[in-house]
Amino acid sequence: MLRLSEIVLSSGEIKIMKNAPSSNVHVDVKISRMTQRDPTTVILEFSYLIEYQPMVARMRLTGAAYCSDSQDNIKKLVTEYSKSRKLPVSMVGNALNMINANVGINSLLILRPFKLVPPFMPPPIVPEAKDSTMPPPVITAKPIARSAPVTKSKSSKIGKIRPKKKR
Repeated sequence: MLRLSEIVLSSGEIKIMKNAPSSNVHVDVKISRMTQRDPTTVILEFSYLIEYQPMVARMRLTGAAYCSDSQDNIKKLVTEYSKSRKLPVSMVGNALNMINANVGINSLLILRPFKLVPPFMPPPIVPEAKDSTMPPPVITAKPIARSAPVTKSKSSKIGKIRPKKKR
């Protein structure tokens, strides 16, 4: 089973087609090429595509995932890939899931300024059946103690704050 060592994003593109709410979000992760770096490491070049449907927006990120495994497993993987140009799911399933999770989290930061919803939702929080009503939280606050009342200085336009003089 491949272990993910590092992910390096190399390019990204966001295209907003229309300013409308999306009814569906589709995420696709594809590995386009695999190269052997050394006897225990391979580089999986990937593309990560998020489509907001119906034709609202699209984001594509490309990069490389550095994965390691035993020398025998890497040799099997390279041999299998050179024969069929396909990666065995049993060997790369974990790496695909790690790419999806890692790039998905990074995509949140990229999507935020474009006001697009995240490509995934966190799991829902479901209260236990025996305690279906949750008590309100208890908030305790102490007043802030001030040594002297604070007023704005009339001499400065910037608005420096000075303690009020006692009379």
